[in-house]
Amino acid sequence: MLDKLFKFIVEKWQQMPREVQVFTYLLFVFLFSYLLLVPQYVDGKLMGIDEQNREFAIQHETFELDVDGRTIRFVTNSRGRFAIPKPGKLPGNQIALTFFPDGTGHGAHEVDVIIPFVDTLLGRTKILVKKGEYYTANYQPSNLPSLFPKAYAQDAMQADNNTHISAIDTIKKAFPVPITAENKSLAELDLSAMQLSEVYAQIEREHDIVINTDRNQIKSISDLANLIEQQKAPQSWESIMSSAWVKPKGVFGQQYVLPITGTDYQIKPMKLLDDSVQFQVASADGNPLFTGNLYQGERVNFELEGQTYSVELEKVDNAGLDFLFNPKAAYFNVNKN
Repeated sequence: MLDKLFKFIVEKWQQMPREVQVFTYLLFVFLFSYLLLVPQYVDGKLMGIDEQNREFAIQHETFELDVDGRTIRFVTNSRGRFAIPKPGKLPGNQIALTFFPDGTGHGAHEVDVIIPFVDTLLGRTKILVKKGEYYTANYQPSNLPSLFPKAYAQDAMQADNNTHISAIDTIKKAFPVPITAENKSLAELDLSAMQLSEVYAQIEREHDIVINTDRNQIKSISDLANLIEQQKAPQSWESIMSSAWVKPKGVFGQQYVLPITGTDYQIKPMKLLDDSVQFQVASADGNPLFTGNLYQGERVNFELEGQTYSVELEKVDNAGLDFLFNPKAAYFNVNKN
């Protein structure tokens, strides 16, 4: 159809009045610029709000989107993030999402959310859930400066004061239902994605950890307890590197690596997102030891040359003299036991 329209305009161009020619030209320039510059996907976050008005990521909640008459089902990741295609390429197409807070069983409760036009145009949106109500909020990219410092101190202090609390005690306190056995399956607790996400957020604040359910399968209470123990901050470990940053590539495409002090191994970032990094720990000759994805604040332990090392992603932030063209870098902390 577009080919026929373009052919028709070319054939009739000379016969058009000057005003119609100018209008047609400007219309094509606008459409070309829109298709070239405007994102064709929408990146979003689904965040719950607890009774203390603290945000937490809603993990693995299912929702649907109609694209060209087809219903496509999506699931949020462990940080509440999702990416969806725009239903149409032209501006003004409405995006309507259908969420399933209680699962997708027969007769399940559905909630419809309309993505605002501005969010659709910019390709970013944020959906908040409070007391069962879904609504959109202005999305602020993490790289924009804030006028006020974030209140990390209280949470960090609380985490430091509670490191002596066992994982099982924390779990029993966080779950809204009684925990009678460590081998109890999470499926038996019959919790919604919202309820389970709020539990995980409370445990993360309690122990200053990140529960990455994208990489770690948590099927039972004991699985969750083991993950908490593995993620606890290495208080008595020796700090090898602190806030050391590295980028996946330079401006001209050269690969960057971060050598681990005192070893022949190095950290090689492969892909950066707003709050996570896909990276690899490999020897100098390229032999990989570990490959995975880390979220901000998450730690991973591995054995290296007879000792246990802990690699933590401190943050993803701007760094380097090339920050105008290649701003993002991953900041790592490395400890040795």
